[in-house]
Amino acid sequence: MNTKYSPSSFYSSIESLYLQIKLLSRPVATVLDTQTIEKLLTLSQIDLTAAERDKLAEDLDNILIFVQQMNNVATDDIEPLAHPIEINQTMRADTVALDIDQDLYQQIAPVMQEGYYIVPKVITAP
Repeated sequence: MNTKYSPSSFYSSIESLYLQIKLLSRPVATVLDTQTIEKLLTLSQIDLTAAERDKLAEDLDNILIFVQQMNNVATDDIEPLAHPIEINQTMRADTVALDIDQDLYQQIAPVMQEGYYIVPKVITAP
């Protein structure tokens, strides 16, 4: 696959996380080395300038530092949640509503055959 992806789309997806990490992070030794960054860029088929590579390395380091900080949070006495907010699903009454008038809809359909709507084929076999 020779598709090249834009570095700006990569950075925009982690921008908000980066700002949070910048506020929470403390100085820690670099986690990713140049060889690892090069391998990631090769696998993702992204071409970056030297300045963009340095920025990427810093951003990924900050993300890993943030993950390390999250791993250090004591969660032993906390029960897992299915949802962060406790809510009860309100259910509506199961009552029959208006019936669909099939004849009316078939009259305005462009093509009908034996009670079925005929539509153009949109998926073709390989």
